[in-house]
Amino acid sequence: MSKSIAARAAAAAALTAVQFIVVPFAEAQGAPIERTKLTDAELSCAQIHAESGQMDKIAADARAAQDKGNNTATAGTVSNVAAEVAGRTGLFGQLGGLGGALFGKLAAQTAANTVQQSGQSDAQQAAERARQAGARKEYLAALFTNKGCKTSDLAYNPPTQPGMVQAALQAVAPGGGSSGTGGGAGAAPAISVEALLRKPAVSALPEADPDAFFKGKTGGTFGKNITEVLPGNKRVAVVGFRVAFITRNTAYAQVRASYLPGRDTSGASSTLIVDLAGVDAAAMQALTDRAYADFMAQLKLAGREVLPHEELKDFLAYVDPSPTSPAKPYAKEVNNQIAAVFAPSGMPLWFHNWDGGLADKGAFDQKNIRAVAEYSKKLNAIVIAPLIVVNFARMQSSGNQSGLVSSGAETGASLRMAVVSFTSHVVRSDESRDGLVMKGDEGSVALQNAAFVSELPFGEMREVSAEDNKNMKGAFDALGKAMGMANAGGAARSKKEAVAETSNPQYVAAASDALVRATGTFARLFQKYPAP
Repeated sequence: MSKSIAARAAAAAALTAVQFIVVPFAEAQGAPIERTKLTDAELSCAQIHAESGQMDKIAADARAAQDKGNNTATAGTVSNVAAEVAGRTGLFGQLGGLGGALFGKLAAQTAANTVQQSGQSDAQQAAERARQAGARKEYLAALFTNKGCKTSDLAYNPPTQPGMVQAALQAVAPGGGSSGTGGGAGAAPAISVEALLRKPAVSALPEADPDAFFKGKTGGTFGKNITEVLPGNKRVAVVGFRVAFITRNTAYAQVRASYLPGRDTSGASSTLIVDLAGVDAAAMQALTDRAYADFMAQLKLAGREVLPHEELKDFLAYVDPSPTSPAKPYAKEVNNQIAAVFAPSGMPLWFHNWDGGLADKGAFDQKNIRAVAEYSKKLNAIVIAPLIVVNFARMQSSGNQSGLVSSGAETGASLRMAVVSFTSHVVRSDESRDGLVMKGDEGSVALQNAAFVSELPFGEMREVSAEDNKNMKGAFDALGKAMGMANAGGAARSKKEAVAETSNPQYVAAASDALVRATGTFARLFQKYPAP
């Protein structure tokens, strides 16, 4: 391509910016979407389901508007660079003399800037609209489940649950924040570590159906349902209780470079890291102690005989504990997260090789897992050892995709306190040999496709660093296109780091809210499937 032809192509690209008719997204969108409302507790199952569908449509429309805004902004960037190329090559002067050069370049760049800024603004507003709809949908989904609603019976309209109403009122109370998942300092009802430990024991179990949350099998996928094991013995021994608090989340997204005739993409990547700030190990230890005390009380409310700590001393002295201390809690990085794991005060922190990535035991370290079967027989009890994961943020990623089907890599996050994982090995051994169950049942139970989410706001997210070559890539790609080169800017890359700023009282309030509902719903399994 000759210099003259390239310059004329650049000028044409620059002048196309004038043809854009900009309709601000703000004119088309409705009022801000509140995550919670005072009237939510009065919604029927059908109303919750219908509004949830509306949120899906709003989010889809907003994402389409966001894509349109991004495309508009990109067009403005390309036109701006092309105008600069045309100005430097003197094409505007060729078209209209000196006055034409000045006017042509200025007009093209002004139009391009307007288009670019409008597109960026629309994309940002649409992204916020989609986030609000997603947060509302998430809340409605939790409300639907906690009310005991089922899609197979949308006519069911359960009685209002006082606890749910209280949580909703707290979420929208003055100073508590009315939308979003975060809040400013003092947004959540403050509760100190000392007050948490002094709270009276729980007096009732949650109303949620445990089968809607927990599933399990014995002997793997084809074994019998774990609920058939629970009636086998009225005695229950909680030989382990581990709470893992996520302190760092990382989300990755990637678009792989691809090439087809007429389509050449150079790839893209996005990384987002969110750290928890403002919570210390003493608060996490207190939360663990409180959750353990609540769980023991909840099992008793479920009608089970819970073995006291004294009867577990031989077992706890036998297992191999993990290295931990008040000064240096046990921590491990797994699945793009870092977790600090605690056991109740006075109980060693230990894992077995069924505990997954958080465990420090390899597949061939069988001592702890075999001890469970041995002591189930000795204690004449169903033995459990819950491992609970509490996360402060919900991470989002567009995933790992090919450039043939996607043009951008996106990551995001929102504050959300939730119990996101709850698993336990379950053993009822009538006879064992070398730590293997010869007569009885052995399996596992886990939280499935749900989370116990607290609606209490507990902090705010703040970006601390950002690296993004998107603008430079767009400029270089536009220049390269004008000169007959593809992907002159290389791969688009972005990396952001943020902190979730909270405090011990705020974090404790939200985390304990999620934990007590999680342990209580698990305990209801033992009530729903009682021992004779």
